[in-house]
Amino acid sequence: MKLKKVLAITTILSILCSFTACGTASKRVTREERDAGSSVSEVVFSEEAEDETVSEEEVSSEESEEESETESAEESEAESEAESEASEAESKLEDESKSESKLEDESKAESKDEEENSESSKAESEDGAFVYEGVSIVLPENFTVQDSSASIVIAYPDTYPQETDNVNFTKTNESVAVYSKENINKTMKTLFDGYKGCENYKQYKIDGYDAVSYNHTINVSDVDVEQTQLVVFADSTVIITFTSISGNYDDAFQKAIDSVKVVD
Repeated sequence: MKLKKVLAITTILSILCSFTACGTASKRVTREERDAGSSVSEVVFSEEAEDETVSEEEVSSEESEEESETESAEESEAESEAESEASEAESKLEDESKSESKLEDESKAESKDEEENSESSKAESEDGAFVYEGVSIVLPENFTVQDSSASIVIAYPDTYPQETDNVNFTKTNESVAVYSKENINKTMKTLFDGYKGCENYKQYKIDGYDAVSYNHTINVSDVDVEQTQLVVFADSTVIITFTSISGNYDDAFQKAIDSVKVVD
């Protein structure tokens, strides 16, 4: 009887142990599976994280490449603009240089023409006479012509400026009819308040060309200035004016007038 009870208890305990072992095993498998599942999940998450990291790196690399390309394009555009501006500046400088050179050449050509014209119109003849526009004159002794490109050429004595007596030369295209005594008086009265009238008016010929001579007195700043004008109507109408202030050259001026000739 006791033996049966012992066997029965042993059997029950065996069964309980079997259930316990199975439960424990089941529990162990479950934990292992859970651990394994957790590990798998961690691996999956890790792989996804790695994929995300790679994706971010790829995006970052692409953005970096795009930024680099943009910067490179901007730099290239800036360099191109700088080169274009430099080229324009250089072209402008070349144009300015060419323009200045052209102006220089033109100025030199004009200067040369003026010198040639000056030499042809204002020169000394073989007898020492001064020639102006085809009209020659032997000037008073010690008078020097101020040979310049001015429209009026003046000869002064070597005592200038102490003595301001002078002989000046100019030209016009006016005819002999303009130089009537009446016209001269009318014009001079308009120009000078102190004009005292035309005297010793004379029309005559010099080497076959019409000529007019006369003298007058004008008052300038309370000083009487005596002038004698000789007008020769040659290829150009040449006006020679003798201005006497000191009175020291009146005779010399008359000799100069008598020496006037028309030359080729």
